[in-house]
Parts: sequence; structure tokens; C-alpha cells
Amino acid sequence: LYKGLNIVEKSNNYIIEGKIYNNIGVIYMEQQDYKNALRLFEKCDKVSKKATNETEIRSNQTTIYLNYAICYLGQGKIDLASEYINKTYEIITDEELADQHIGIETLKVQLAYQRKQLDTCCTLAHEVASLPIAEIERLEFFPQLIEIVTLLIKLNQLEDAKTLLDKITVVLEKEPSHSNYVTLFHTLITYYEATDDSLNRLRCLKLYYDY
Repeated sequence: LYKGLNIVEKSNNYIIEGKIYNNIGVIYMEQQDYKNALRLFEKCDKVSKKATNETEIRSNQTTIYLNYAICYLGQGKIDLASEYINKTYEIITDEELADQHIGIETLKVQLAYQRKQLDTCCTLAHEVASLPIAEIERLEFFPQLIEIVTLLIKLNQLEDAKTLLDKITVVLEKEPSHSNYVTLFHTLITYYEATDDSLNRLRCLKLYYDY
């Protein structure tokens, strides 16, 4: 990515340059290196605003704001995370909202949890668990959905946790992924521990170690 960035920087293609900064930032973010992730997202923000296509600038801004919110949540900076979620709503289109719905709802669930607004957290998480499979079937939503399941288990909302786990399982059966299956089995083990279901827990443990 950095090699590609050197080439793009010389071409003055600000949109692509910004997207590369964003992609590198996402790698840092997935490693929970939020300081470096924010540094790259700030570069993405600055470069993208130099572009002339207003639609692309606004679309990039939506992604940047969501990434800022994720990083600030990861750092425990709740007010800043909330600020960027609100900024996202100010500029996002209906089409983008449908596309980013799961990501935004996950952030709202996590924000409510960190603020210890547990009733709100349970309500928001229940709404996600109640979504039809068609709305959650994109594989890129998998990490966010697993995060919501984990919170539901912590909050003892086990029925909603199982509902969402069943839907995630159906989605993975359509697009199998080794790493995602391992994560799913681990989450199922946690769920069955919470429900004192030793038989299914052992079954998932075997799947986890055999997969």
C-alpha cells in the first residue's frame, strides 16, 4: 500500500490517495493501534478535501467520520466518538445509510455500553438481532455483528444473542471463511458457557480445535 501511495502522490489523484491512507488506517485500526490509525485517517481527510468531485468528497467524509468514531471508542473517548457519529448523520445520504447501517448501529450499541446506558444498549442490540438475514448478509459486517453478540452475552440477553448467532451462521454457510468460522466457534463456546450447555460447549470446542 505504501508503495502504491508513492505513485499516486505524484499523480495528484486525491481521491485514490485518500483511499489508500484510509486503507492503511483501517489496518492499524484492526490491530487496535488507534493512534496511528487516527494519524492516517487525518491524512485521508486532508487529502480528500483537495478533490473536485463533491460527491466523492462527501462520501469519503462519511467513511472518515465513522472510522474516527471507531478509534475514539477504542480509546475510551466517548464524547468524541459520539460527536463523529452525529457528524456522520449530518452528511450521510439515504443510500449510504442503508449501506453503513450495521456499522453505525454497532457503534451506537458500543457507545451506550461504554456510557453504562445498559437499557439503551440492550434495546439497540435487540434491534440489530431482529434484522432479517438479507440486511446482515455482507461478510464485511461479520466482526461488528460478533461484537454485538459478545455484548448481548455480557448483558445476559441470551435469547437475542442466540438469534443473532443463528443468523450469522447462515450467512457464513453461504460464504465460508476459515478465520470467521474460528471466531464464530469461539463466540458459540462463550454463549454455551453462559447457558450452562456443556454438551454443545464441548461440541463447539472440538470444532474450534479441529477447524
